[in-house]
Amino acid sequence: MEEIKKLLGRKIRKIRLERKLSQAELAERLSVSSEHMSRIESGVSGPSLALLEEMSRVLSVRVSDFFLWNREEHMGRAMALLEETLAKLPKGEAAQIARELEKVILSFRECLQMLIRKRETRGSLAAEERVLFETRKSGRKSKKKPG
Repeated sequence: MEEIKKLLGRKIRKIRLERKLSQAELAERLSVSSEHMSRIESGVSGPSLALLEEMSRVLSVRVSDFFLWNREEHMGRAMALLEETLAKLPKGEAAQIARELEKVILSFRECLQMLIRKRETRGSLAAEERVLFETRKSGRKSKKKPG
């Protein structure tokens, strides 16, 4: 939850700066204190849903835009954390862990691809089932005996 608050706060700050608003100006437009706005942007506090809705109106964005985070940002932080962790280990151990991580990542990628194929297949099967059902349904109507 803490990580989400931080990501959300950074996103709010980024959008605010794109709108060329100071933290105090945004706080005033939202009828909250500058301190509260600072806590939200730093990820110490999370905004209420009502405040998020008002913020989206004031900043002219959709509420969902606050939750669209940059993939590269996540990858960069993950890589930095991984490098920092590996740097603390003896070289032989770090190399072994790196090899194991590679295996895990490859397995994860394969699983993800399999799930995507399964979902696509399920979607096309569902469409085929609907066509088959409609065909059977219309076939029953045309087979009625004249009465």
